[in-house]
Amino acid sequence: MKTYKIFKDPIGDTQAIKDGWCWPAAIFGVLWALFKGLWWVGFGWLAIAIFIVAAADDIGISTVNVLINLLSIVVPVGFGFTGNALHARQLVRDGYEQVDVVEATNEASALALYRSASATKPETL
Repeated sequence: MKTYKIFKDPIGDTQAIKDGWCWPAAIFGVLWALFKGLWWVGFGWLAIAIFIVAAADDIGISTVNVLINLLSIVVPVGFGFTGNALHARQLVRDGYEQVDVVEATNEASALALYRSASATKPETL
């Protein structure tokens, strides 16, 4: 079982985000960030990559190769470790509020578990 944080926006839309490692972020990196609306992360990494390639003449091709090889390891690991936390932070910026934490096998069952638990709770005024 995995731990999921449940987020809800003012109009009632709910999203579940798993705690821990994020495989899609690790595999797709910048594309994942842009897809999730993390513009500053996605475009920031693209700007760094463009800067490194543009600076190839000044810093030398061997240095560029070392930087690219290093970043090809560091960036996916960084996205994997921080992807879900970055996504959760972006949801809060977009007006979502963390309303619950549940244990479930996947995102769909986490949302179903939250909905069934919240349906049995009395409404507060």
